[in-house]
Amino acid sequence: MFVAGSALVAQRASVAIHVSATPIGTPTPTVESRSAAGSRPRPRQTFTASAPWVLSALTDCFIETDRVSGPLAKLLPLFPPARERLLPGTQFERGPCRVDVHADSIVVVRGTDRMRVPHGTLYRTPSHLILTSTDGPTADIRTYEIWPSR
Repeated sequence: MFVAGSALVAQRASVAIHVSATPIGTPTPTVESRSAAGSRPRPRQTFTASAPWVLSALTDCFIETDRVSGPLAKLLPLFPPARERLLPGTQFERGPCRVDVHADSIVVVRGTDRMRVPHGTLYRTPSHLILTSTDGPTADIRTYEIWPSR
C-alpha cells in the first residue's frame, strides 16, 4: 500500500525540465528537407571494378556454374583449347551487359557501370563460356551457362 501511495505522490510532484543548447556540426535534415530532396532524381553513380570475379557478380547477365583457382602450372591443362578462344575485338551482348574482348582483358559495360577482368581470356565451348584469368603464378577458371535457365 505504501509503494502505491509513493508512486502517486511522486507522479504529482514531477518537475518540467527545459533543455536549451546551441547545436554544432552538420545539421540533420528534417523530414521536410528530406522529402523535398527525395523528389528530385539523384544522379546515378558509376560503378567500376577490376577483378577476376566481375562476370560472376553480374547475375542478370551470367550464371556461374563452376570455379577452380590455384597454381597456374596445375590449372593450365584445364584451359580450353586455343581454337575456342574469343578473339580480341569480339563484342557481344548478354542481357543488359555488353562484353568487349581485348588482347589481355575482358571489359563488361552495364549502363554507366564499367567492369574489367585483368589478364582475362574468354572461351566459348559448345555448352559454356569459360573465363580464365591469371595473376603471376596463380590462375582462376570460371565457367558460365551460355543461356541462363530462368
